[in-house]
Formats: sequence, C-alpha cells, structure tokens
Amino acid sequence: MAAPLCFPAPTQMIGNTLESGREHADRGNPVVGGGWHCVWRWALALLSFASARASDDGLWHGVQPRPHLAVGLSYDDNINASSTNQLAGFATTVAPGFGLVWGEEGQNHLALDYTFEWQQYFDQPEFDAENHRATLALALASPQTALQLTHKFARESIIVFEASRRVETQQNHTRLDLRRTLSEKTAWGLHYNQDFQDYDVPDLINSRQFVLGASLFYCILPKTDLLVEFNQGFTDLNQGADAISEQLNVGLTGSFTEKVRGTVKVGYEHREYTGALQPLDAVVTDVSLHAQFRERTAATLTVSYQPVAAVSQVSQTDETVQSLRVAVDLQQKLWHEQVTVRVGYSGQHDDYSVTGRADDYWGAQAGVSYSWKPWAETGLLYAHHDGSSSVGTRAFRRNLVTWTIAVHF
Repeated sequence: MAAPLCFPAPTQMIGNTLESGREHADRGNPVVGGGWHCVWRWALALLSFASARASDDGLWHGVQPRPHLAVGLSYDDNINASSTNQLAGFATTVAPGFGLVWGEEGQNHLALDYTFEWQQYFDQPEFDAENHRATLALALASPQTALQLTHKFARESIIVFEASRRVETQQNHTRLDLRRTLSEKTAWGLHYNQDFQDYDVPDLINSRQFVLGASLFYCILPKTDLLVEFNQGFTDLNQGADAISEQLNVGLTGSFTEKVRGTVKVGYEHREYTGALQPLDAVVTDVSLHAQFRERTAATLTVSYQPVAAVSQVSQTDETVQSLRVAVDLQQKLWHEQVTVRVGYSGQHDDYSVTGRADDYWGAQAGVSYSWKPWAETGLLYAHHDGSSSVGTRAFRRNLVTWTIAVHF
C-alpha cells in the first residue's frame, strides 16, 4: 500500500498558552491518590524493553538523561486573587528536575520528566508550597498506524479564580490517541481522555471526567483532512449532579496553508444530569491553531466553547456552566535567535444557568528571555489578571512579575 498523503505520525504541538480562569501552568489535570503510578510502571517497563541492550557502564542503550534546574524571584501584589484581603509579597522558587528520553520526537519516542518546585514567600509564609509535576509522552508509529499517549500529574498550590483563593490541588490528565490509515484519503481514529481533579478544601468540587471517542478522516487537500468525531462523556462529582453527555463534531485538521496548521471543530452536545437538573443542549466549538508567519515569528490561538463542571458553589450545589475561553500567544525571536519576546492575552466567560451567576476573567502577559548558552537562559515576565462576577465580592486584580534563570542539559 502506498504511503498515505494526509496521515503522518502524530507529533505533539507544544505551545505556551496563557492561563485561563483556573490557573494552571500547563498544569495538567488529574488520576488521584496514586493512580498515576500504574502509568509510570508501564512506561518504565516499556522503556526497559525497548532499551534492553546495555552498555558497559550499565546505562540503558539509547536513553538520554535530561537534568534541569530553574531558580526564580517573583513579586505578586495579590497572592490569593482576593478583592477583600489582598496580600502582596516577594517569593523565591527553586525547581530541580530530571528527565529521560528515548528516541526522537516526531518519531517513535518515550519521554519521562519529574520536577520538584519549592516556593517560599518572604512576608507571607502561609503561602509557601512544595509542588510536584510529572509528565509522560509516548509516540509509536508505523506506515499505517500511529499511537500517542500523554499523561500529566501535578500536586501543587494554585489560584482558583472562581473561588478567589489559593488552594492545594492534585491533578491528573491522561490522553490516548490511536489512528489507522485505510487508504491514501481515509483513516479512522479512537481516543480516550480522562481528567481527575481534587482540592484540599471541602467547599470546592472534586471531579472525574471521562471521554471516549471515535473519528473518521477524509483527505480533501494534500495536507488537510475533513474530520467527523463522536464523543461519549461521563462526569462524576463529589458534590452535586453527575452528567452523561454525547457530542458530535465536524471540522478540519492538518495544515491549512504553508504557515497555518491545527484543528477547527464545531459541534453539538446533549448532556443529561442526575437529580433535578434539566438536560442541556448546546453548540460546542474547539479551535487550536499555530501559525509560523516567518522563521522567527509565530503565534497560537485557542478557542473553546462548551459545558464544563463547576468548581465552586456560591448558592447551591447543582449547577450547569457554559464556558467560553480564548487565548492568543505571539512570539518573536531576535538577535541571532538568542532573544525571544512573547506577548499574550486570555479571556474566559462563564454562565451559570441555574443561579444566573456570570463570571468574566481576562489576563495579559509580556515577557522577554535571553539564551546566552544553548543550555542556559534567563527571562523576565509580567502578567496581569482581572476578574469580575455578578456574585458580590468576587472581583479582583492581580499583577505578577517573575525573573527566572534556567539551565538544562
């Protein structure tokens, strides 16, 4: 069979998107209470099998170690994003980490990474934190079949903007994609996605979300596919109504021009709730685009409009939330590509259909980094967040300035 035109081995698009309403530093979402350990054991077993040959010094053949370290100093003028109890302060951050990589990204590869982040505030020690983050990325491909698995784990202190407070959270996010080529123009795919999120306070809602889906692809242009996708979802909350959903999407994916690639999907979702909540029917949208305008100039755009699980409750537990999120990130490299300038914007609007609550959040970032060595860089970042709500004292403003030095090998 001839090699397909539209279905190369999948690669993971990596971009720097702005944080939206729930502040994640690309921070993944959730398996709780050690469930992620089974993924790591499986990954390490696969890594050992694929790298069975050992060199004389006992190291796995073909495995590249990737140690890294970042230290930083930051000033936050509203550490817990509050309108009534604004606390400001300086903080230092030390974040050592270690990774293992086998293979080449874009081809068959396996990558593991763990980072420990220690953060200490000079004047507000109650916000000191010890954060843990780990990632796994696996890609396997043959001429007709491609498999990709990603897993992200985080146990960290974050700001939950909807609740105007900083809390400890444990998150796991797992994504599995399988794609099989049928002919030069057609392919089918399966995907599974799960998000677990737990908070350390009782008035925030812990959630488990599972989505299983199937897709059909038809090549309409040499590098662009028509996509039809069906998803079956289940949401389990520790407070309030659980939900079962069905979603049908139609869209395009691939390279739209020589400079723009990504995915654009529009669809319809029907969601049934347990308890007294009425069923929800909604239009859904998912856009993820990356543009490489020039060799040194790039931009990313993400847009999402869909029902989401509520995080915090103000007046009652059972609630439906429709969320619109937009993020834009621009990047420009200067001076022999050693200097990178980045600016961005994010916005989020949440509508609560039962209580009538409406929240709006927006943020802007501007930063510059300098790579004085291939393995070392420093950067300065300014971020502003602004929030407002129809519920009383939920409005806030926050400014954050961070200076970081990082080394990686």
